[in-house]
Amino acid sequence: MALSQTPFAPRRKAGDFDHRIAAVIREARLAAGLTQADLGQLLGVTFQQVQKYEKGTNRVPASAYPVLIGALGLSPQALLDPDATAQSQDVPPFRNRASLELVRLFETLTPDRRALVLSLTRALSREPDAPPASDPAADLNPEAPA
Repeated sequence: MALSQTPFAPRRKAGDFDHRIAAVIREARLAAGLTQADLGQLLGVTFQQVQKYEKGTNRVPASAYPVLIGALGLSPQALLDPDATAQSQDVPPFRNRASLELVRLFETLTPDRRALVLSLTRALSREPDAPPASDPAADLNPEAPA
């Protein structure tokens, strides 16, 4: 078997594995409150290179892993097995800054205001045929009697 035919032969383009790692890096960067320029400075690359890492256009070099683990609070498992990490999370990933900001601000609200925001969000996102939402206060306090 020729070297180019082995499953471990180096590839020049990013593949599926690299795309999964890219999503983990983007989510962790957003959660850490860093810009692409901030992360680029830590990695010693331009923000354009970080964009390429996060889109999966370019492969992330192994030399960047220690920086990513330290700066983004990622575990080695998250970088080496992104599928296992994604399955173990109870919270859906943040796809953009607005989602992360919404969660952070939501956590600062009083329980009454949280109930109002939850009710409004459900009303705005409800499909035309969807049934009305349940009592939002009951959803926020699982110990309350139904």
